[in-house]
Amino acid sequence: MEKVRPLTYRQIRAIEFWVNSGRKSKAQAIRQAQYTEAIARQPHKVFNSPAVRAELERRGLGSRGTDSSLTTRVKRAPTASYVAPEASFDVSQIPPEQIQWLKEQLKALP
Repeated sequence: MEKVRPLTYRQIRAIEFWVNSGRKSKAQAIRQAQYTEAIARQPHKVFNSPAVRAELERRGLGSRGTDSSLTTRVKRAPTASYVAPEASFDVSQIPPEQIQWLKEQLKALP
């Protein structure tokens, strides 16, 4: 099996933005992840990388994120009907880059 580099911070964010948008626009997800416009015009440069393809497979979206067996798109629940999750959860599977991003986001809160 081919050794795959870990996902970068921007790759993680691009995947998250893309999945949370209902898998509509890879280019827009790349822009939101703060890649340059030159990369946003060529989304395959991000989404065809071995690390991203492996992550999409892991999430059950197929290696290109276009698994046709999925009949519904992922949609974000409306904020008004948000139900807080349980107080404890396992963070051992979260990549260090994503944990760092979460810490930065928490620091930015008022």
